[in-house]
Amino acid sequence: MKGLLYKDFYCLKQNMKYIFAIFLLFGCIFIPQGNSSIIGTFVIIFPMLVITTLSYDQAGKWDRFALTMPITRKMLVRSKYILFLLMLLFGMFVGAIFSAISMLFVKNFDMMEIGLETSAVAAVALWFGILLLPLIYKFGVERARLFLLLLFALCGGSIMALVSIFKDTPLPSFTPQQLAPFIGAFLVISVIAYAVSYLISVKIYQKKELS
Repeated sequence: MKGLLYKDFYCLKQNMKYIFAIFLLFGCIFIPQGNSSIIGTFVIIFPMLVITTLSYDQAGKWDRFALTMPITRKMLVRSKYILFLLMLLFGMFVGAIFSAISMLFVKNFDMMEIGLETSAVAAVALWFGILLLPLIYKFGVERARLFLLLLFALCGGSIMALVSIFKDTPLPSFTPQQLAPFIGAFLVISVIAYAVSYLISVKIYQKKELS
């Protein structure tokens, strides 16, 4: 299992350099303004790099080669789900640091707010993995990317529709203490759904014929 993860990290090494360079540029722009919204970008973008590793695997027919070794299909799927979680945790860590620095610039540091914002975005990012990974194992990377674009379009359209509907309605305000139980429950549900997604992907992949 460690070898599979090392292989994926090696594949992502060059991509990570470019992403960090871009995020450092964004950080220099947004952090002095006290804008902590960059945390969401970190938390979502890093785990989505798993799609890149799956694309590399598919292009190089890695799975066919890997299965000639003492590696099972279940192990291959599990390594991707573990990689997604590791990249998610890494994104949460880096995003929280950037968010904390941003808050210090405007002297409005709130550790609970950072924790809740990070947890909420992490739960949303988990759902991208929950929905997308089984689709990749079922239809392949390219078709799954179309589903991802459709998912982004649906989410964006839904948000715009809700904003349009409730634009004249005053929104209720909640304190971090009031939001904490709801975000915690959402995160727990997301983790359970992620485990179910893994089982579905294993079942799909075990029946799939490799080209």
